[in-house]
Amino acid sequence: MSTVENVTIDLAVQLGTASMPVHQLLRMGRGAVIALDQLESEDVVLLAHNTPIAKAQVMVQGENIKVTITRMLPLPAERRRTAKPAIPADADAGSQGDMDAPAAAGDPENPANPVESATDGAATPDDRTV
Repeated sequence: MSTVENVTIDLAVQLGTASMPVHQLLRMGRGAVIALDQLESEDVVLLAHNTPIAKAQVMVQGENIKVTITRMLPLPAERRRTAKPAIPADADAGSQGDMDAPAAAGDPENPANPVESATDGAATPDDRTV
């Protein structure tokens, strides 16, 4: 079994938001209703470790509540990992490294290995650190 299969992610669904003064919140009791800024027909936000990762539709199936992902969201810039090219320790300042080594997939310098993306500008799973 892979180590990745044992990783646990905290998921939450944000139905909407509301703002109110603390004194109003403190007066609430059982049965109080809080109006949210979200319409029933609008997508909700799926959060992974409190980071928005997707938009989704809420479904009720029997006694279960489910969400269907409708769109993946790009990861905020401060949460993205940036890949830095590996430079061999013994490389000269003007050296190009091992010219016989195969180019990595997605290498912009090598059209034979294009970046494949099924997203519309959204972050790919490799860009995500949750």
